[in-house]
Amino acid sequence: MPGENKHTYASEYGGITCIQYSENGRRLVGGTETGPLIVWAAETFDVVAVLEGHTEKITDVCFVHEDMVVSASHDTTAILWDVNEKSVKFVLRGHLSWIRSVAWLDSKVLTCGGDKVLKIWDIESGYNIATYEGHSDWVKESHFHRFNPSVIISGSFDKTIRSWDVNGGTALKTVELSSAVRSLSDYSSRLAVVVGCIDGSVHAVDMENGQIMMTLLDAQEGKPTNVVRVVNDDELIVAGTCTGVVYIWKIDGTVVYEMNSHTDFIANLDIAPDGTCISADGSGSILVWNINTPSSDPVEKDQLEEGDVCLCCASSGDDEFTLLSCGTQNGKLLSLQLQSSEIVFHTEEEEVVSEEIARQRHSTLVAGGIYADWFFKKGGWKKTLGVAFTRRKRRLCVIEGHTVKYYESIGASNNPKGLKGFIKLNKGSSVEVKDNRLLIHNPDRTWDLESETPDTLARWSARIASILATMQNS
Repeated sequence: MPGENKHTYASEYGGITCIQYSENGRRLVGGTETGPLIVWAAETFDVVAVLEGHTEKITDVCFVHEDMVVSASHDTTAILWDVNEKSVKFVLRGHLSWIRSVAWLDSKVLTCGGDKVLKIWDIESGYNIATYEGHSDWVKESHFHRFNPSVIISGSFDKTIRSWDVNGGTALKTVELSSAVRSLSDYSSRLAVVVGCIDGSVHAVDMENGQIMMTLLDAQEGKPTNVVRVVNDDELIVAGTCTGVVYIWKIDGTVVYEMNSHTDFIANLDIAPDGTCISADGSGSILVWNINTPSSDPVEKDQLEEGDVCLCCASSGDDEFTLLSCGTQNGKLLSLQLQSSEIVFHTEEEEVVSEEIARQRHSTLVAGGIYADWFFKKGGWKKTLGVAFTRRKRRLCVIEGHTVKYYESIGASNNPKGLKGFIKLNKGSSVEVKDNRLLIHNPDRTWDLESETPDTLARWSARIASILATMQNS
């Protein structure tokens, strides 16, 4: 990944086995072959912390929030870490074999692995509060479903996907497949998943009814599909296969593109919110391209040293900037920062919406209890590699809990469409109105939202101030 917007880090702890960005994109955590975790500042690549406590390979990591990380290891434990203190908060013991996957939701941590069970842990006490049994072989992955987080999804080498009730602790649905599960990705608009299998097949599965909805790709002569992703608000499905092809389908199964620029099996890939994809193959080739405008000519290309291969990829960003990283078997971490692209939706034809229809859709949205208004969003007073992003874009801003999400439009179903990014409010946030602009100040940046309607500015300022006051008192 050439250019001045590239960072490279060489680990002294062996291969970088797994990486993830924090939700706000400010930090990146990586697990290593020998056990330590490394936390970096995502923009400067300064090492924030080295976390030592595991005795074997790290298999998975995730941020609980910017200052707390949970990791899973071959040493049969998961560890909850305080990043700022560089210390262990809890060691989660109870699995009888290696742990393969770790996920987080609210005050719960979810783990699974070689002993065929799933476990939920309380992050305030470190206690195991639930165990789910039913799989007959090791569990590759488990997570809280993003459409309905009260449901857990798990995929196993026993050739099944299962759903579980978080609150009741019971099994819900079991879907049998022709091959072991290699990768999973959730729909965001329904209780469904896309699964990539060891035999290379790719299926879309309805977990509400426990049925395969469609097979997107048949078995590939035993060549696994290593990674699948459902992206663009359930508009596209992407799969990286061991045949070296990256497939892109519309959500209905129609093929959009087959990317054949790789010369070896796809080891891993990840996709940023703007559609920028980082993909890596078994020959050590790393490509950066965009799934919304796919082409045989990548935006960026890099080649690892002979014998090295990418083990993991991660991405983050919003409609201003995009961060991409990959970790390698030889202990290298490569990171690239780009200015984000505009999302292009693959609709059958571009919908032309009059101002009157747009107003009607907005009125319907608000009447349904959604706190939403249109603003012209400026790119924040944030400098990335010395470049200040100052483009203004019309965005539908929606308040959800302690988060302001901004979208591209309102769809025909009167729901926000095209999530572009979010503003996470915290105890260090503040809000002010200046001229015709709403300024939301976070410790790391200022968000600039422009409106020509004074009433909108006043309402939003009061609403955000109320949220911040509640957070301060909690």
